[in-house]
Amino acid sequence: MMTRRVRSDRTRSTATVVMLCGVIWFTVACSSASPSSDATPLVTPRSTPATSTAMRPSTTAEPPVTTVVDSTVTVPPTATSTPRRPASRVVFFGDSVAYDESPAIRAALEASGLAVEIRAFPGDGLVPAARDGINRYEAAIAESNADVVLYQISLWDLGDRTSLGLTYRAFANAVIRSGATLVFITPPPLSPPQQQNDNLDWLEGLADTLASDLRGQVFAVHSTQTWGTKFVIDVDGDGSPERKPDGVHMCPDGAARQAKWLTDALAALLAFEPADESLWEAGPWRADARYSSPEGICAPLQ
Repeated sequence: MMTRRVRSDRTRSTATVVMLCGVIWFTVACSSASPSSDATPLVTPRSTPATSTAMRPSTTAEPPVTTVVDSTVTVPPTATSTPRRPASRVVFFGDSVAYDESPAIRAALEASGLAVEIRAFPGDGLVPAARDGINRYEAAIAESNADVVLYQISLWDLGDRTSLGLTYRAFANAVIRSGATLVFITPPPLSPPQQQNDNLDWLEGLADTLASDLRGQVFAVHSTQTWGTKFVIDVDGDGSPERKPDGVHMCPDGAARQAKWLTDALAALLAFEPADESLWEAGPWRADARYSSPEGICAPLQ
């Protein structure tokens, strides 16, 4: 009897376990067949692909900037460059060297549209003895109403360097006060007996110093650009002398050479366009009496 009861209990327990397992299996299966509507799918359906702007290349991206240099385009002046100064009326000061140059210089500048007044005389200068100095020049500048003052450096301004330095600077300041632009012109080379030691070189250096100190208002242009550094009577060797045999002054061909160079040099600094030399170079100024006194001084060379 005892053995039969134990077997019966074991059978009943086994049935219970089987029944419980079946219930658990049924519950899990039903849950898998009816998922929640709030569940997030692990794989995005193909019908609604995800969009990512972070990875897509832009179709409106600007091309890289390329700098092209065109050799036909003039580059405008930079902030540190000096624009060309106004120019309408010119007054020209100097001694007998400027006096010989002046007929051609007047012709060249007037052909270029500028009004020109000549105040060059033999023996003149900024600091010769018994002169009333800067006041005379300042009055002449005011009378001429010039906006450009040309000063030809030459022999008559040789002397005490302290006085020269003070006088040249005072002259430059007087021109600036008038509102005009000052241009120092260095002399053409002189023959060795006329060189006066190194004083002319010193004067040229003084003009350069003033041009540097008073930048944009005072300039210095160097005539060695057209003459070289040595005195030669017939520079181009055509038999017609540019210089007089005294080793200082000029003949018509020399005055024309100086005027052509100077006009171009000034046009780089001042607001005007130089006239073609064919408009003035062969003008009536060549017959001026200063080129034939004494007679034959500028005659063709034999």
